[in-house]
Amino acid sequence: MWSTANMRGVPTTPSNSTSAEVCCAARGVCTYTHIASLGKVILGLDVALLTMNLGEVARFIIKPEYGYGVLGLAPKVEPNETLDYEIELVSFGKPLPKFPSQAELAESRKRQAEEDRKMLEDNPPATAFVHIFYGKDEWEVLVSAEDKIRINNHKVPLYLNRALCKIKLNKWADAEWDCDKAIEINNTLPKAHFRRSLVFLGKLNDELAKEDRKEFWVIDKATKFLVEAETSLQRAVALTEGVDDAQIVKTQIDLKRAKLTLQKYIKNYHEAEKKLYKDNIMDRLVADNKKKQASELQHELEHAFEDMPSLE
Repeated sequence: MWSTANMRGVPTTPSNSTSAEVCCAARGVCTYTHIASLGKVILGLDVALLTMNLGEVARFIIKPEYGYGVLGLAPKVEPNETLDYEIELVSFGKPLPKFPSQAELAESRKRQAEEDRKMLEDNPPATAFVHIFYGKDEWEVLVSAEDKIRINNHKVPLYLNRALCKIKLNKWADAEWDCDKAIEINNTLPKAHFRRSLVFLGKLNDELAKEDRKEFWVIDKATKFLVEAETSLQRAVALTEGVDDAQIVKTQIDLKRAKLTLQKYIKNYHEAEKKLYKDNIMDRLVADNKKKQASELQHELEHAFEDMPSLE
């Protein structure tokens, strides 16, 4: 169950000799949303809220063992301090849903897969997004390790579907993240590595397009994208176990074309770099050297007969 409460808190010693706000950084009423049994607040507040009725205002004296214990909460709560809270239960919601049975999960997977397929067919990629309905807290606390494995395996096609949407939108960073998450769960899926290769091929083509537009681009960056694309595609080919796949073959051709283009641009860059070096440095050095030699020769000619006696 989640609840929203107004809370005013004062930690006290048994003699009530010291006090400080603990619910907010500033003094006054603190409004917060709380989900029971997730361990996000001290145990005393967790138990207190579960005993209250809607709209009730109650005062709770919480012993140290149900509060911050021997550690305290520096600098506001000293070790072994008793807490004094006034709480108003403003609202509450439904309890968290029970975890579905295996039959319900199977039906949900089937229904979700069909919805994903239809979404991709009937809608532009921008609207074809899949939502994961487990929050971080629920995932960590309520889901068993066995069920996490099952759910993660079910997430793989969702990540890959969303990656495909992002690829079609040229949102390479988002697509890379989805592919990496799918590979993190199961690194033996050819489709995951194949789509990751599409991501880096897209990044590489974007860099090459900058050359056509006469914009600045970085050779090392483009080379890195090429290596990542080749590595992922090779992994996808290896996992298909020699089975011909038209999409993989097409991507191999596209990647080879992009590689040749990159090599041509790199060659042009190095040639331009050499020409620039020759024009701006070597030719200048040669010209300066010629001027220096001519000046030295002129100086020698002018002073060649200085030591000879004059003719009378």
